Amino acid sequence: MKGLFIKLVILTSALILFAGCSSSNLTTSKDKGENTSTVSSKTNSKNVKTIKTFLERELTTTNELKEILNSDDIPAQNQYLKETYGSLIANEYFEKFVNTNLGFAVLLPAHSAGYELKPTNMDVQLENSKFNSYTFKAEVECSKDGKTNTSTITGYMTLNDQGKISGITRFDFNDLQEIFHSAKAK
Repeated sequence: MKGLFIKLVILTSALILFAGCSSSNLTTSKDKGENTSTVSSKTNSKNVKTIKTFLERELTTTNELKEILNSDDIPAQNQYLKETYGSLIANEYFEKFVNTNLGFAVLLPAHSAGYELKPTNMDVQLENSKFNSYTFKAEVECSKDGKTNTSTITGYMTLNDQGKISGITRFDFNDLQEIFHSAKAK
């Protein structure tokens, strides 16, 4: 009986030690309650800046953009995308980004409906550090004829080890599209 007790104490101590050591490099996500590997604050800050820069460019109407969208010059549009987003998007993802029209996903329908866009508030959160994925939420002012509406855009992005966008797997701007469509219907 005494030998069983000693073995049980040793086993319990080993389990506690193992559990303590294995969780020392993990952090708990406040929002999800999931365990994820810790990302350095410097890397996280750089990645958040990349995503915010992307959103700022994706959600801001400029005079140059209006000229590009008014033209049928596809090479000029592609050059605009390369100059605007090339430093933010991974090389291996850039072609897909262009071919799926993500660079003009929000701005083209806004332009077609006569709206100008301006982001007012952006929030980017680390979703899963193992996959370097982030969620984002951006409030956008859409202005036309002196009237301004506000809408929210949400999404999900992944970044590669160099801090460049390697995937946009969700980009939800349905409320904004409703504003554009209602403007066209009038």
